[in-house]
Amino acid sequence: MVERRGQTHSSLTQVVVGREKDKKEIVDFLLSSSCGENVSIISIVGIGGLGKTTLAQLAYYDETVKSNFELKMWVCISDNFEVKIIVEKILESLIGEKPKNLEMNTLKDLLHEKISGKKYVLVLDDVLDEDSEKWFYLKDLLVGGRSGSKLIVTTRLKNVAQMIGSTKTHDLQGLLVDDSWSLFANMAFKQGEVISPDHERIGKEIVTKCVGVPLAVRVIGSQFKREATPSNVEIITEIGRSYDNNSDSGLDEVEYDEEMSLEELWPHLNLKWLLVYGCGRFMFPSWISSLTNLAELRIDNCKKCQHFPPLDQFPSPKRLTIDNLTDLESMESGINCDNVLFFPSVEKLWLSNCANLKGWRRDSSTPQLLQFHRLDYLEIMSCPNLTSMPLIPFWHCENIHDLEFLPEELLLEELDLPDSEDHRDMPW
Repeated sequence: MVERRGQTHSSLTQVVVGREKDKKEIVDFLLSSSCGENVSIISIVGIGGLGKTTLAQLAYYDETVKSNFELKMWVCISDNFEVKIIVEKILESLIGEKPKNLEMNTLKDLLHEKISGKKYVLVLDDVLDEDSEKWFYLKDLLVGGRSGSKLIVTTRLKNVAQMIGSTKTHDLQGLLVDDSWSLFANMAFKQGEVISPDHERIGKEIVTKCVGVPLAVRVIGSQFKREATPSNVEIITEIGRSYDNNSDSGLDEVEYDEEMSLEELWPHLNLKWLLVYGCGRFMFPSWISSLTNLAELRIDNCKKCQHFPPLDQFPSPKRLTIDNLTDLESMESGINCDNVLFFPSVEKLWLSNCANLKGWRRDSSTPQLLQFHRLDYLEIMSCPNLTSMPLIPFWHCENIHDLEFLPEELLLEELDLPDSEDHRDMPW
């Protein structure tokens, strides 16, 4: 299962375990009196991958919460804390479509009209900006709803929870060991499947290495299900031992190190699956080209990555997922790349939530016909500034607003363009 963070999206489709107590605390707050405030705020704080968004979804979709509020709105913030954009997304969540080319004063009036006198719950997901001036400007715009309105903010940063004046802060912790194992077993094994002693032993070792982080449990469990041969799963446990022997820092230290380098990690050379998640000023390590057995690479939520290195450094992955790289502008640097293959072995590519991605090559004067020699499936979601496409047979796109160019040589076997009215002027 690949989790994707949409801009105004709040659907909950994944298996969740071990969050009953956390959910009750959030729901109890939402149903409580307003403590004299027009809008009360609860912040869910925790490191990346703990399930802050999932917990907010659990409360948001609770039946008692649904019946207690007249309006329910969900907005993903991430790095883009611009008040005008946030107000547009709130209105989109309310009316089902994004306001087009409206001035800020008009947006303010429209928001006030929609929430005035109504009891609402609003989720601001993944708030990272600590600019108090922007926050108080937004908060003033949210006044006007009926008493008892509530705001849920998810963030990795305790400073954000303090800055916004949270009525209550919920510090989300990792899963208990038993809950982690239950989640892993759900992801790694079929329902009713008899788990062999060896697989249970290795699975529980893996769960221990995940230190209660649901995202780690979920994605490794899914990979285990696909490639659970004795040699592969033993490699996973060997990586865990190597990490234990060489790491002196805790999970929190790794999560918040903006200058974190992956250069010293040097994973097992037989590694078949790699997730790089939540790095700050992410730089590709030199050892990436040595992972000749790597079958799947997922890069998720890494900031300050404007383009990839020369792409022939990725010789082996067959499946590649790139999600929530908010600073990514192009898929390669444009330096000495005349004859470079784009991910020469990749067969399936998922690309989502890269708001600043404009093209496949940094140099816009370079022809955009790409050498994805083995790619047979491409899925793109929420990359609104992308303007061109490569040559591939299966293509699924959502939220692509500015697409201007399709290669003449494109021979699609299957094309899926939801909301296709946005593409009526395409040069078919």
